[in-house]
Amino acid sequence: MVEAKDIIQIPIEDASVEKANKYAMQSLHFTYNRMHLKNPSQRFRNIAFGKIMECTFEQLLKEKHISYDTFGETHYTQIDKYDIGINKHRCDIKGFFLRSNKALRELNKSTSWLLDCCALVPTDQLSSEKLKLDDFYIFAFMTANVRDIKQENILQSIIIQNGNVYFCGYITKNEFYSSSTKIPSGFTLCKQYSSTKTDNNMMKVHSLHPMKDLLS
Repeated sequence: MVEAKDIIQIPIEDASVEKANKYAMQSLHFTYNRMHLKNPSQRFRNIAFGKIMECTFEQLLKEKHISYDTFGETHYTQIDKYDIGINKHRCDIKGFFLRSNKALRELNKSTSWLLDCCALVPTDQLSSEKLKLDDFYIFAFMTANVRDIKQENILQSIIIQNGNVYFCGYITKNEFYSSSTKIPSGFTLCKQYSSTKTDNNMMKVHSLHPMKDLLS
C-alpha cells in the first residue's frame, strides 16, 4: 500500500526536456496514435511528456546509485521493447500529465491527492508479451507550466517551467493483471481525467507497492 509519504517528487531538469523534444520531433510520425488524436501538437506534447518522465526516472536512479539498463530502447521509428531495466526486470513507466488547475491546487496542498488517482495500463498493452509477468509497471504523474514553440504554426519544441514528476508506486504485471479492473474508453470516474481516451485496466494508486521497495 502506498501512503503520501512514499511518493517521490523529482524536479524536471532542462536536459530531460531537451532530450524529450528531440525524441518527439523524430518519432512523431512513427509513434502509435492510441488515443486517435487529430492534433499533431497534442501528440507531440504527449510523446515529450512520456520521455520527460522516463528521463526523470533515470535521474532518480542515478541519485540513488542504482544500476539500470536501457537495452530496451530502439530506433525512434520502432516501438521500445521496454523503458528501463532494473535487476533483470523490465520496467514500463506509465506516466500521466495533470492538466486541470483543480488537480494542481490540490496537489500543491498534499501529495495525498494522488492516492485515489487511477493507475492505468492500456488493455492492449496488458495482453502484450513485451513484459514478462514478473516485470514492473511504474506509475508517475507530471505537473508543469508548458509553453509551445512553433514555426509556421508547427510545434517544434516545448518549454517546461516549474516541472515536477511524482513517482507514486510500482507493481508487477502479474499482480496488475490479477487485481485491476477493465474500464472502457470514455470512463468518467478516473480522478485525474474528465474522461479516458482508450480502453484501460485500472487500479487505484494507493493499492500499488511503494517506490522505496523497488529502490532499496
